[in-house]
Amino acid sequence: DIFPMSVYFCGGSQCEKSADNKIYVMKWFNMEKTVHDDEMPSDNSEDDEEDIVNKMNAKIKEPIIRYESIPHRGSVNRIRSLHGSSIVATWSDENEVGIYNISSAISQLDLPVEDDETIPSTSTKKKKKAKAKKSHGGCKIAGFKHKSEGYALEWSPNTFGRLASGSCDSHLWVYAAADQNCSSFIKETQVGLQSHKGSIEDIQWSPSQEHVLATCSVDQTIKLWDLRATQQKCQVTWKAHDCDVNVMSWNQHTKFLLASGDDKGEFKIWDLRMIGSGSDAKKMQEIDPITRIRWHTQAITSI
Repeated sequence: DIFPMSVYFCGGSQCEKSADNKIYVMKWFNMEKTVHDDEMPSDNSEDDEEDIVNKMNAKIKEPIIRYESIPHRGSVNRIRSLHGSSIVATWSDENEVGIYNISSAISQLDLPVEDDETIPSTSTKKKKKAKAKKSHGGCKIAGFKHKSEGYALEWSPNTFGRLASGSCDSHLWVYAAADQNCSSFIKETQVGLQSHKGSIEDIQWSPSQEHVLATCSVDQTIKLWDLRATQQKCQVTWKAHDCDVNVMSWNQHTKFLLASGDDKGEFKIWDLRMIGSGSDAKKMQEIDPITRIRWHTQAITSI
């Protein structure tokens, strides 16, 4: 049985004062099934409806939510965690990609549960005074300043510790861990790769090819890159939408399918097998989506 469930995740703030911003590391645990997922009690033949509900609620435990915070200079435009580790990366509005080790915050979240944390929120019992939060300064292990802020940020699923970012001045950057422990990071590309004519909004790594990634932009295009190429230009480009392309998602199971969403609320599915072999990177490809869907009336910001 997978219950009770626990989940860890992180987020970032966007405060008016740059120095007030934080990375929030959260743990939600002791999460049980909802009432509606539970089976009806088997011995309810002589029970009325109220008795049945009481029996269903009898075993329910209150979930527990904990959080720790880490100082972060500037608003967090985007945050991404490196799966299987305590490393997270952020894009800030101060033109910096920062990389943090949040292991101290996770360790604090995993401390034994205290009695006052198990009291249901609806209880009339008086809770203890909240303890002061532990300071988690010194978690930042790398910072890369750029000429512009950005939003596109993604860890590679194939190469542990490899990170790509895209900035509002249309540059693509790649970073790599200096060792297996991710104790420090270096720029893999000393010069930002540039083929887009507008802000790069999202990045997706290929789920099957470690050197290949896709970018989308406000210039209405999607571009495919092979980082082994010596010319430091994209290999394939096509006009994907007639407005800003905000987001993409590369199918993890069907490796040749890529989804994209735009500023007008439309998203499309692309079959990458339709790209001709030996494509000229300087020439805009003419590719038709296999599906286009207009369900939304507002900009699509996540897929």
